[in-house]
Amino acid sequence: MNRRVAGMISALAAAATALTIVACASTIDGTAVANQAEVTTYRSSVAAASSSAAAATSAALIAHQNAVCGIFVADALDVAGKIHTANQRIDDHDITAARTAVTDAANALNSAGSEVSDALAKNPTPADFAAALTEYSKAATAFGGQMTRLGLGTSNDADFDPAQDRYFAAKDAAVTACS
Repeated sequence: MNRRVAGMISALAAAATALTIVACASTIDGTAVANQAEVTTYRSSVAAASSSAAAATSAALIAHQNAVCGIFVADALDVAGKIHTANQRIDDHDITAARTAVTDAANALNSAGSEVSDALAKNPTPADFAAALTEYSKAATAFGGQMTRLGLGTSNDADFDPAQDRYFAAKDAAVTACS
């Protein structure tokens, strides 16, 4: 090894050791005091970051709710139209057309229940919102079952009326939740 390089390495090592000993040997007495301007800036930046995160979370929840509500509204309108048609056919005393219309309404109710349930599973939403739409899904499916029995001629008022009342109450609650 070259003597110059060895000498330089030795000199640098000695200087580093001396600086370390001097720096560690001195202490400063007193109490640390925060720079209030830096504290204020730091707190503001933390608050802004927290607010941004909360806004992003809120926006995601709103998007999920809107997705579920979009499916609910489309299905509820389809169901309403098919129930209306079934009622007209029943009032017309056209048994064949009434059975077809009742079957269409039952299928629409069952589809609405399934689609809303699937949308809720794919879109996390707040508990109260999810509860209202879950009840709609279950009520639509139950009423769809009663409509199927009506079309087959095996339904009775004791089962049909409560299922119908439950469906319309759940639909109203779901409309409120989506408003």
